[in-house]
Amino acid sequence: MFYLRDSSLKSVISTTCVALAGLLAVACESGTTTAPGESGSATGTDTVLTRDDTTTPMACVSAGSQCEQGALLKDVKLQNCAGEAVSLSDFVCDHKATLIYFGAGWCQPCRDKQPKLKEWYEANRAAGLHVVTILKEQNAPNDPATPLFCEEWKKTYGLDFPVLIDPADKLTSDCLGTGGLLPVTAVVDPAWKVVYKDVGGEASDAEETFKELLAL
Repeated sequence: MFYLRDSSLKSVISTTCVALAGLLAVACESGTTTAPGESGSATGTDTVLTRDDTTTPMACVSAGSQCEQGALLKDVKLQNCAGEAVSLSDFVCDHKATLIYFGAGWCQPCRDKQPKLKEWYEANRAAGLHVVTILKEQNAPNDPATPLFCEEWKKTYGLDFPVLIDPADKLTSDCLGTGGLLPVTAVVDPAWKVVYKDVGGEASDAEETFKELLAL
């Protein structure tokens, strides 16, 4: 420890400290820091580094517009069982593999498949699998699914994974294709690529496909 006896020198040091503290406060409030010699937008020898907190991870951005195997699936707004608008990206992002199952209340094979979907989900969720069922219609064609029907579906089959509805047909018909058959099973990777698609079948080999993704 040392002491300054010269009052003028102490005054200069005090003034300098106050000025430096003011600069640091301004930098903190603006969300920028200055670092000499760093790369970035510069106005002299010091570089201003800006922070962007709005950047979206690339895996959560879909550039797709199709629903065919090998193509990139498009992101759309659907509804959950509470009638709230949700994005498909909310369920695709941050998972190694997402199995999307398109069904309807009038489709008995769709109903029969729910226990198997539940089994797959519970056995593989820890490894990174996500499962989503999307319902377009209730118990008859042209009878759009409702939030109440969605909730009853979840309770009937005791599902822990998301069940969504697509009453405005923003995605389902694209995935059904020209045949218009249900159910449709798609497996999507984190980059939105449809790596597997089965239309109107048992989708018995879907498990092999999503397990290959989980092993990556």
